[in-house]
Amino acid sequence: MMDQYLREEVLSKRNPFSKEYRVVRKNDGETSWVYGLGKVTFDDKNNVMTLIGTIQDVSERKKDELALIAANQLLQTIIDTVPLRIFWKDAELHYLGCNRNFANDAGELHQSNLIGKDDFQLGWKEQAELYQEDDRHVIKSGVSKISFEEPQTTPDGNQLWLRTSKVPLRNENDEIIGVLGVYDDITQWKRAEEEKQVFEQHLQHTQKLESLGVLAGGIAHDFNNILAIIIGYCSLTKMDYETAENNIPKIEKAVERAAALCRQMLAYAGKAPFEKTQFDMHMVVTEMTKMLQS
Repeated sequence: MMDQYLREEVLSKRNPFSKEYRVVRKNDGETSWVYGLGKVTFDDKNNVMTLIGTIQDVSERKKDELALIAANQLLQTIIDTVPLRIFWKDAELHYLGCNRNFANDAGELHQSNLIGKDDFQLGWKEQAELYQEDDRHVIKSGVSKISFEEPQTTPDGNQLWLRTSKVPLRNENDEIIGVLGVYDDITQWKRAEEEKQVFEQHLQHTQKLESLGVLAGGIAHDFNNILAIIIGYCSLTKMDYETAENNIPKIEKAVERAAALCRQMLAYAGKAPFEKTQFDMHMVVTEMTKMLQS
């Protein structure tokens, strides 16, 4: 294995050489990691003549390194699997990292493409100043900003709504070194709420029209009764002028009833002229009730 390594690596790079590699012990078949450091001499045909160097068993250190790599990979997998968008920035508001969902929102295939960039260089540059204003407030005050709504323009020009939370990003000494953010796309929920409001307004309008129709029917019925009285007494008067003295007061009373009904309708519609006057509340309610009962 060493000879293969020397031919593939050392011959191309010459001296000195250093390399970490795995070896299989002949006595027990166990695998170890070793670190080799040395120097090789070659003949004029590039054949290895001598090898001088040292080999150190670094299995424990390598084991710890591999465990750390595996833990970091698992952590990244968890972050990428979370349906939320996660990102973190330094104190100058440049991106230090993010999860896959956030990178996709930014129009990037891999998270590394965002490192070092700021919001003015991404698809939502229209909201960059808004985002950075919140970032600076969180970093300067050390106070988190939780669950607030904000807009976002995607790289393809679509408008989204986000529910965002931002907290100070701290180092091992509890010093604020940036901002950590997480958000969820609530566009569909926002649209559903708007559609619900439109539907409720339409329903209220329909119910109002229905109630006005019922009210109009009752008013028409009352007016018909009043007109029947007026017409009846007018007919009697034309047939017998001697009865006019008795009929005219009744006609006047019916006309007053019609006028009162008109005033009630204007009051109900909010169209009655503003006039300060004293009145009997009981009488007003009683008269209005007569109209509304229809």
